[in-house]
Amino acid sequence: MENKELDSLVYQAKLKDEWNK
Repeated sequence: MENKELDSLVYQAKLKDEWNK
């Protein structure tokens, strides 16, 4: 698994967290 894929998941999780605020 490439780091870019992992970064993508983390980025999406951060966006979700922002929307939930």
